[in-house]
Amino acid sequence: MVVPPHQYLKPVGSLLKVPLDKSNIINNCSVTSSIIKTVEKSQPTLGPLDNIETSKMQQWIEYSIVYAANIDCSQDSHTILKELDDTLSITTYLIASRPTIADVLLYHVLVNILASLGNSDKESYMNVCRWFDNIQQNKLFRQSNKLVNFTINYLSRIANIKVD
Repeated sequence: MVVPPHQYLKPVGSLLKVPLDKSNIINNCSVTSSIIKTVEKSQPTLGPLDNIETSKMQQWIEYSIVYAANIDCSQDSHTILKELDDTLSITTYLIASRPTIADVLLYHVLVNILASLGNSDKESYMNVCRWFDNIQQNKLFRQSNKLVNFTINYLSRIANIKVD
């Protein structure tokens, strides 16, 4: 399921109160730079605090646009979600101890993919689900997207039952 750029750039642009249109999409580097510069001005709490966070933010934004948004088969989906799950096993958010614009962008890239997963598939990516659920609880980040239900995951692990 390849995610069209407007599907994830439009909500991020809306949050930042700046249009991220198709003319910016041609060059991923310009999109990345535009997002970081804009977030520093309009939503500084979602931006980087230092050069290390800036570098990590650039990497995650590019990852979201180049890899995650171009998932076109279930094997790609599994690979991306497994990589993310491994990364998120030692951290709450992608870059810092707080959500950043990179988290919000990746949320919008993955929202339809995670919404389409069955309960047993979600259980395979518990760290991604935890991260995703944290991000989606903020209405400003979620915008018009519906909440993806993850509560059954926790219950099925405790009760040791198979739900599908």
